[in-house]
Amino acid sequence: MNRRIQRIGIVLAAAALGVWSCSAATPVATNEVTSTSILQDLGYRKVQTATLLVFVSREDSRPWYVDDALLVLQLPKGQWMLVHAVRNPKFPEGHRGGSTKWLLHDVMDAPHVGDRRFDHRPTRKEVNQFLKDNRWQFESDTHWRIVRRVVDEKGWQRILGYKPSVIARKA
Repeated sequence: MNRRIQRIGIVLAAAALGVWSCSAATPVATNEVTSTSILQDLGYRKVQTATLLVFVSREDSRPWYVDDALLVLQLPKGQWMLVHAVRNPKFPEGHRGGSTKWLLHDVMDAPHVGDRRFDHRPTRKEVNQFLKDNRWQFESDTHWRIVRRVVDEKGWQRILGYKPSVIARKA
């Protein structure tokens, strides 16, 4: 029993420290959200490394609950990809929609930009444009309340080469 509690403590400590980066074949537990679990749902196969940079959970008054994940993927032959994945793990009682499966973000009234491929490491300007094109929401507003927000600052710096301009604050 003590070993099990110790193992749970290690997993929780890893999550608290922001252990979000992993190779596509090695899952790392972070409250059940990992780059590997997201990639499995999305079906991306030829990935050298995947880093979960940002995770945001938000809800509205129905309540409709949405998880958003921003990943950066290193692909073969020097290719890179930004991915905005979403899921609806909880939805209003009696509603037949929603899914615990991760999908690419799809804006209904704008061009599809759930993922974007680059032949180089994405620049600050390219990442910011991707977030803008996806209508990424880091803060609560009149419609959505942020209930959880984590930015892997160290992973962002290590992978993209600069500090994120959006820093996680307690929701």
